[in-house]
Amino acid sequence: MNTFVHNLFTLVAGCVIFFAANPAIAQLANSTAKQSWVDRVAPNRSHDFGDVPIGRADEHLFKIHNTTDDTLGVRGVTVSCGCTAATISKNQIRPGEKASVTVRLNTDKFRGKKSATIHVRFDKPKPQEIQFSVSVNIRDVFITPERFDFRMAKLDETITKTVLVTRHDQPDWKIEKATSSSELIVTKIGEKVVDGSKVSYEIQSTFVGKSANLPASEKILISTNDEKEKQFFIPVSISVAPPIQAAAEKLDFGNDASSPVTKRLLIATTTRSQITKATIDNPAFEVVESEPGLKKIHVLKITYSPISAKPVNATLVVAAGDKPANQCSVQLFANRKSQAIDD
Repeated sequence: MNTFVHNLFTLVAGCVIFFAANPAIAQLANSTAKQSWVDRVAPNRSHDFGDVPIGRADEHLFKIHNTTDDTLGVRGVTVSCGCTAATISKNQIRPGEKASVTVRLNTDKFRGKKSATIHVRFDKPKPQEIQFSVSVNIRDVFITPERFDFRMAKLDETITKTVLVTRHDQPDWKIEKATSSSELIVTKIGEKVVDGSKVSYEIQSTFVGKSANLPASEKILISTNDEKEKQFFIPVSISVAPPIQAAAEKLDFGNDASSPVTKRLLIATTTRSQITKATIDNPAFEVVESEPGLKKIHVLKITYSPISAKPVNATLVVAAGDKPANQCSVQLFANRKSQAIDD
């Protein structure tokens, strides 16, 4: 036996002895191979049903594709939670064939957030298992949409929004009161609508944007006749759009003194308005409006002509409409340094 063959034999024998003497390494290798097999046969093994009302029978199909050379024999299907039931479409899955695992929800007896694991066990070509997982939030009460949205309301504008509150399992359920946490929101409860075991109410909230300085969120407290859940909240999102707003809070004209620089600035108004004022407190800057007129989007052209080697700061003030308070400001910066410019 030459030296190369001897060394190769020694290496192979050493690897066999190493793996035999290290069961943890062998177990890791088997686990990796098993996981690789599962990923090939069933790559998608989890599903979130989301929010589901009581009594609704949702279901989801998981796919199994036998990409191996052996027939897969199904020994059985079990679930970890009574909130689900599962079946498989065939017990023998030949090479190249597909099967589906149907998972059905049981929402009649369960409430809240639930999760379950579905075990599909095989006995051919050898004992092995695929695990699927599902999650769901089974709710008594549904709110559509999930909040009152008053974002980007206009100043002094009155807006009314409606949400539908529905309960699916208690026909004698009743909303007794709806209370706002803000004096700027007035809430009204609509008529009760009963459809079998389902009860619905329309809740209307009216908001008057009297100020731009408002909390980002409020809430409507709903009181019911349910002893187990007497109260719950409906979130309210609020923001009042300023009557006039610049696209940028700052404009930097850089530090190149070779020539004047012009920048464009967008000004938006919540209503069709005219720009009534555009002033800058520094003579190095000049501002003009492109195509003045009655509109919501205005374009200002701001030109900086260097007159000093020192850094320059200025403030642009823009007003629109007939209210003096309808104005915004933008900070302007320039740092022009050149031997050709004297102080």
